[in-house]
Amino acid sequence: MMEHRGLQSHGLPIAAQPSFGDLTEPQLVERAKRGETRAFEALMRRYNRRLFRIARSVLRDDGAAEDAVQEAYLSAFTHLNCYEPTRSFGAWLSRVTLNEALMQRRKMQANVLWLEELDETVLVAQEVEVTGHGPLADYAEALQARELLERAIDALPEAFRMVFVLRRVEQLSVSETAQSLGLNEATVR
Repeated sequence: MMEHRGLQSHGLPIAAQPSFGDLTEPQLVERAKRGETRAFEALMRRYNRRLFRIARSVLRDDGAAEDAVQEAYLSAFTHLNCYEPTRSFGAWLSRVTLNEALMQRRKMQANVLWLEELDETVLVAQEVEVTGHGPLADYAEALQARELLERAIDALPEAFRMVFVLRRVEQLSVSETAQSLGLNEATVR
């Protein structure tokens, strides 16, 4: 029986119930396996940035990477019973995302020109040319630096690119990077 005003919910005083963000990864996985969507949402929040960067390193496009991450979450949620608790959940989820991104890349057409992005870059460049300074110029510099960094990372061979993103950008350990990519630890080093 549930009472009002913070008295009881599922046998615990409401104030004593842990927040999903405070639960450990194994606790969240177990709850997610039981169908608690809030537990899976907490896991998603923990790994969202990492998974996006993995997908982005494969697909080289933000929108496609977001789509791949969404599909990876759907696949992970529907196949959660395939996860082996002896391994890192983050590594397993990273592998699911990597596989999804590789699958999407196979489906994509080569050399697609995204006019929407091109128009935005041209518009920013025109604004900076007119003003030459201020917040818009700072934005343009940051945009240019980001594009240069993305191009440099994109130019790396795929195996190096994924290892670089996981080790240097996401700061994963050698062991977790190896698990995520299905590589030998010596190869990651």
